[in-house]
Amino acid sequence: MIRKFLALAAVFALGAHAAEAAGIAGVWVAISPNKLLTTTGQLPPLNAAAAAQYQADLAAAAKGDYSWDPVAICKPPGEPRTMLQDRMPFEIDVSPARVDFLFQWNRLDRIIGIVGKEPLYVGPYYFGASTAHWEGSTLVASVTGIKENTTLDAAGLPHTDSAVLTERFHTINGGQILEADIHVSDPATYTRDWDTKLLFRRLPDDTRIKEDVCMERKNLNNYATIYNSVTK
Repeated sequence: MIRKFLALAAVFALGAHAAEAAGIAGVWVAISPNKLLTTTGQLPPLNAAAAAQYQADLAAAAKGDYSWDPVAICKPPGEPRTMLQDRMPFEIDVSPARVDFLFQWNRLDRIIGIVGKEPLYVGPYYFGASTAHWEGSTLVASVTGIKENTTLDAAGLPHTDSAVLTERFHTINGGQILEADIHVSDPATYTRDWDTKLLFRRLPDDTRIKEDVCMERKNLNNYATIYNSVTK
């Protein structure tokens, strides 16, 4: 009931595109795999150096060595990986000045400022700095400056600090599916820009985001166990 009231308040506050914009509000869980492929089902077009590192990481993972993955020691997964991480739900809250993604995974919070509003404080850069605008029912977010050591997915897909992600969030199937169309531009890592699509299922209105503390959830004395658990 409280969530419905807040969504209604967002509708009145958002103005012209209120009903459409508030449509992405709610609790979602990934139905996409945690390994990113292009919209044509291919591995993203890594350049030679990035492909060599990616294959080396995959080979290490096959031997149970995930020392390349900061998530294994509970560092933040980054964007867009956090939305897929461990199939944990997340909540989207919509207000006139910002859109918040509230994650169960380690209680992370991604803040997206709406263009034209006062600048918002952006914390550690594992999500980069995001600004957005509404195109009717679609939230269009631009992500830059992902400076922390993160990967785009659980398989270890790399990026550099110069990566730019353009994300388009909207609902389909009568509002029951959230679709995220993501355009990736990172000339230092990929031979050309590429696109991927992520899908999320809406959870019931009374779903609660549970408190999750990674350090408490994982046995940090057993490195291999940690790595295996976060990449499945």
